[in-house]
Amino acid sequence: MAISRLDIDSAVDRLMFINGQGHMISLPTRPGTTSAATTGVPTNGTKGFAPGALHLNFKGSVGSALYVNVGDQNSSTWVNVT
Repeated sequence: MAISRLDIDSAVDRLMFINGQGHMISLPTRPGTTSAATTGVPTNGTKGFAPGALHLNFKGSVGSALYVNVGDQNSSTWVNVT
């Protein structure tokens, strides 16, 4: 059985680029740029994330760990998924 990992060792805040759509995964690894520095909550209005992209907030707690982009690649609008 194959085991797959996706290790991230740098301040990459976006993964899985789809040409013409944008990135599908957002991470709180660039504090103050695409997410809040202390809470990891994603910043609305950020360019480059596809509609339906997920923000995996490993800095968050229950109720603030997962967000979905309901905006578009020109201006993200992150909605908390509880």
